[in-house]
Amino acid sequence: MEDSIVNTCSTQPSYAPNTLHPPKSLLSPESQKIENLFSSISTQTNPPCETLYTQFIISTMCISYDENYLITGTNSGGIYIWKFTDLKEHYQAWTDSTSNINIIKCNPEKIIYAGNDAGEILIWDFEKSRRNTYRKDKYGVTALEFLEDKKFIIASKNTLLELWHEKKGKIYAVGGHDDVITCMRIDESKKIIYTGSSDYSIKVWDIDEDTIEETRSIDEAHKAGIVVLELYNENLISGDLDGEILIWNLKYFEQKNRISLMEELRCLAISSDNRYLFTATENSEKIHIKIWNLNNLSEDKPFAIKNAHTGTVNGILYMPMTGKLITVGQEKAVKVWNFSKILSEELGLKKNGITAMSFSQYLLIYAKNSRIKFITSGDYKKYRSLNTVNGIKMIASDAQNSILAHDSPENTLYIWRLKLYSEPYCKFPHPEALTSIVFFDTNKILTGCTDGIARVWNLVYQRIEYEFPKTISITSVKCSNKYAYIANQDGVISIWKKKNFVFKKNVEYKALVMTIDITDTDILVAGGQGSIIKFWRWKNMVYKDKPEELLGHKKDIFKIIVIKNLTYSASYDKTIKIWSINLKMLYYSISLDSDITDFYLSDNCENIHFYSTSGFLHIKNPLKSDEILVHPQKYSWIYLKYLQKLFKNKTKVFDEYWKNYIIFPHLVNLLYILIKANHPDLLKQAIASGVKFLQDQHGESPLSVSLNWRNYNCADVILKSLSKLKLNKEPGLVESIESSITKIINSNLSKLPIFFESLFSVMTNRLTLYAQMKEKAPMILESKARKIVEVNFNNYEGDKKEQVEFKSSIVRFDFTLGSQESIQLLRAISHSNNPDFFRTALLKSILKYKWKKVYFILLGEALIYGFMVFIVSYMTIGGYDGFGIFVFGGFNTIMLVKEEIQFVENPKKYAKDVWNFIDLLRILLSYVFLVYQNNGRGSVIMDQALTILYWARAVTYFRIFDKTRYLIRMIIETFIDVIPFLLIFFTATFTFTLLFYITKSSDSLAQTFVDTYKLNFNDFSGILDENWERGNLSAIFWAIFFIASIINPIVLLNMLIAIMSDTYDRVQEDQVVADCKEMAVMMMQAEAMLFWRRGYGKRSYLQRCDYVRHLTSETTEWMGKIRAIKKSIARLNLKVRGNEKKIYTIQKKIMIKIKELKGINEHMSKKITDLEGVNNSNKSSNSFIYKFLITIICN
Repeated sequence: MEDSIVNTCSTQPSYAPNTLHPPKSLLSPESQKIENLFSSISTQTNPPCETLYTQFIISTMCISYDENYLITGTNSGGIYIWKFTDLKEHYQAWTDSTSNINIIKCNPEKIIYAGNDAGEILIWDFEKSRRNTYRKDKYGVTALEFLEDKKFIIASKNTLLELWHEKKGKIYAVGGHDDVITCMRIDESKKIIYTGSSDYSIKVWDIDEDTIEETRSIDEAHKAGIVVLELYNENLISGDLDGEILIWNLKYFEQKNRISLMEELRCLAISSDNRYLFTATENSEKIHIKIWNLNNLSEDKPFAIKNAHTGTVNGILYMPMTGKLITVGQEKAVKVWNFSKILSEELGLKKNGITAMSFSQYLLIYAKNSRIKFITSGDYKKYRSLNTVNGIKMIASDAQNSILAHDSPENTLYIWRLKLYSEPYCKFPHPEALTSIVFFDTNKILTGCTDGIARVWNLVYQRIEYEFPKTISITSVKCSNKYAYIANQDGVISIWKKKNFVFKKNVEYKALVMTIDITDTDILVAGGQGSIIKFWRWKNMVYKDKPEELLGHKKDIFKIIVIKNLTYSASYDKTIKIWSINLKMLYYSISLDSDITDFYLSDNCENIHFYSTSGFLHIKNPLKSDEILVHPQKYSWIYLKYLQKLFKNKTKVFDEYWKNYIIFPHLVNLLYILIKANHPDLLKQAIASGVKFLQDQHGESPLSVSLNWRNYNCADVILKSLSKLKLNKEPGLVESIESSITKIINSNLSKLPIFFESLFSVMTNRLTLYAQMKEKAPMILESKARKIVEVNFNNYEGDKKEQVEFKSSIVRFDFTLGSQESIQLLRAISHSNNPDFFRTALLKSILKYKWKKVYFILLGEALIYGFMVFIVSYMTIGGYDGFGIFVFGGFNTIMLVKEEIQFVENPKKYAKDVWNFIDLLRILLSYVFLVYQNNGRGSVIMDQALTILYWARAVTYFRIFDKTRYLIRMIIETFIDVIPFLLIFFTATFTFTLLFYITKSSDSLAQTFVDTYKLNFNDFSGILDENWERGNLSAIFWAIFFIASIINPIVLLNMLIAIMSDTYDRVQEDQVVADCKEMAVMMMQAEAMLFWRRGYGKRSYLQRCDYVRHLTSETTEWMGKIRAIKKSIARLNLKVRGNEKKIYTIQKKIMIKIKELKGINEHMSKKITDLEGVNNSNKSSNSFIYKFLITIICN
């Protein structure tokens, strides 16, 4: 009875329990967010599986070399063939045999060889329908391998190896094992056979023409019967019934590694790249397929496909081309496990004979015969059509779908206005065939022609506007907002200014250019012969012609589409690839089933439309997909399982293999996962191995994400790594840093100073290093471009030239006064608590430059306040001035408005500052004061309060000046530090006041307190009057007097001096920090007044020029005693740690060398032992020969 498929895929027949359904899609509607992606990864289950069920048990299987056919052998003796394109029904079957098939193989000519328990060898050429049966022997065939020249080797249950020829039959047979040979593998390049047996041994055989000779034997390789052998690289894997897997080094035939499964091993397979080992195990409850990383067996635990089958697994097979895994089980099931999620193309409209196509405004436009048709891209419904000429090869439409242009066989350019399309709007004849059509602007069209002339046609006046100089045949033309790009057959691309048709530059592709496109920022991208994409950044084109390259296609590139910083390219190798220009890397590669002639993106880029011989097809853009996709697709499920391990903290191993893998549509790579899983050590390894700093679909970078998640350990690792990179060559990274610079500063990371220093690099290229500056050094400017323009700094006519240094920031900052980004930057600086950050050259330069811009605003505010102080002082003394009161009231209102603006900007921060409440109190009292003054009334208390408030606040305005800012800081800090001392000081003074009051029986406690207070400053006149010598003062009085005169004047006041000295040291140590913070706060308050400029803002590069002698003096600034000691200790600690790391590295190298020497020693010992054995055998044979000769001679 023949095997037949009862059911397929996801539905289990009634007699087969415990269905293993394919896993549900990982994606939910919210999974566009990274957080939901992570939760989806954490719930990753088994890979998608396609299941076939048969009526009989499949005992063995193989696939054809082209992976088009699955070939199985059953326990009933049948051989069945399925096509992978249609697994619902078997393709062919051979059911003449009734004996269990033990082994089945298929050679490259698609001839099947099978061995069964009846001892037969069945040979079936299923394409030519030829069948033969060899070797009718009672001993069943257990293993089979192919040799060249139509030879093959079989192993049977009679413990023999047999060499066969298809036509000659059995050629040779040899024995060696004591029990059944269960498995066999052949190394065809070396003509070596490896066999495993139930006698626990492994034997090695050499093939020499028509003979087989045993060369090595490991008699007790295992402790149980060997059931499987596999070869990979220079290693042999053997597995036994007890679940022990041994890996042997074939060079020395030594055991290299061991895997103890602790379960019965049924079968195993190795991936085509020798990366993974797949094992099928069985216990009483569960049958799992485990996946082992052969490169990291000792440290990494295996992945598992849990509950893969409900019955014993009889076979496991890896498909090299598709990367699928096939398993067969005792429950009469074949399962095809797919480790890769691949996008599938869908047929949208079946059309043949299409000669040209275009896409615009959700409409797909194509030409067929003499008609141009418009169809909607979503459902491919007809929108309208246009009757025109036959043989159209190119179509172009404007963005509004109002104008259509196409070529014709008679070399005429047809222009249609689609609202009135009964006849062409105009026609422009060309001398030769058109090669490219593009809209120059809304009223002009640019065409390329094989006569080598590009022409601009004016649609309004219906005439030619301009002819570019003649070259050889033009292949492609494109236009940006400013420039026109014309490519010719020699690979030269000419760039012209559109405004006045002025030639700018030529760049060379150095091969036939077939397609070009440009970005909004005038990045020119070209493709053609040679399968290389080349691109030129406009800012680099001025200085160099050498392009940057993207490699990945295998054949010529015929179409390129550039959107923002992404490039979509189509090639004759049947692939569409998506590239990142900024990162210079491949994002995704889409393999297509058929050749395509053209492709376009939908307006929202959600779909990719292309035309092939089948018609119009479309495929989901992976960057806009609703599903989780991984690129590269190979092992994508295993990659997600690896990420799951990281999340669950089940591995501490960084696997470099995954460094180029990206998850779509989120654009997340391994860095994001390691940050989320909080593995800073693995993150460091990942960055060192070259994992790219990607921006996700929301524009976030790994650095900004780590800051958002407050994972500061990982953020520190990233900052340190970024500081070592050449960021000026990584535009994508620079953009992400610019967008998150305030977050970086707010984080107070330990590596922030190093990182900030790396953002301010020295510029030396083509610069004069000896010059006199135009202004006082250092000169700091902002610039749109990073390139230094010396004219802005140097005075070439000066005679006092010195060595100068130019620096330019790698990232841009917003220096626009009052802009939101500028205020946020200042706020971040004022909140930073990293002292070394404030000593970086870049931060000092930023603050100096912004201070220069804000200084006059602050000075104006100070002058206004000074005038108000003068008026208050004048009027409190007794003067009255009506005009002064009016001006004072106006200025007071300005101050009130300023306070309101500050409150609206940040209410919480405003409420935390005590000075703000003092300012409000002063302003309100000022209004009351004005009312009193206007009515001719006065109040001493109010005058006193206003005088204190105004003059106390006036002192803070001295912070505007560099030399007094430090003193103000010193006074404030000293007062804060002295508060605890004053508490003790006045407690002691009051205590002695009470003692003196009681002892002297004084009349006034207040007078006694004043006298005691004067005693603190060595004034004895209050406590001891003029007649103290004649007075009758008790001994207790003198004791109190001496204690009071020692404790307060000597002990406590000297303690005050020590406190102030410590405060001075601390303030001096943090002088730079305090100075920078004060400047940032004052600038932020000044810019907050410019509320109407919040929406303005433009980022610029910061450039600085300074004399070298000033830079050397910066490094010798006084740091305070304590800070100097701290710095010295820190340097010593760094040296000690560095030495410890060196010692550890040397120790590891020594241990590795010792292990190598031990291995060499053991190998030499074995060789010596073998030689001694050979020598002894030679001696014994020589002795035997000698005795034999003596006997003959004697006889």
